[in-house]
Amino acid sequence: RRKGKKKTASSVGGIIGPAVFLSLAAFTGMLGYWQVKRRQWKVDLIDSRTKKLKMAPIPLEEVLRSMQEGDAFDGATDDALEFRQVTVEGILDYSREMIVGPRSAPTHLDSKLAGMRGG
Repeated sequence: RRKGKKKTASSVGGIIGPAVFLSLAAFTGMLGYWQVKRRQWKVDLIDSRTKKLKMAPIPLEEVLRSMQEGDAFDGATDDALEFRQVTVEGILDYSREMIVGPRSAPTHLDSKLAGMRGG
């Protein structure tokens, strides 16, 4: 028997193969753990927003007054007011109405300008 045995390609491959497999398995396990945590975060987020939407509406005047005074509304922060319904009273002024939404492409542009329009 030789004392100074050289490592052959097959013995190196016998180490690298399982190491690659174990590292891929560990990486896949970490991704699975991340997905479970992310799902729980999403479920909690949906529950929180659903509760806020089901709360009684807040009069907008009270929210604005508390913001002008620099106080939070009933001890709430801006995050607590997010997704809360508000009530508004007044008369809608249709003379200042503006439609906001998706628009179709202008048809009056010449081909030169239409080509510049990215997409």
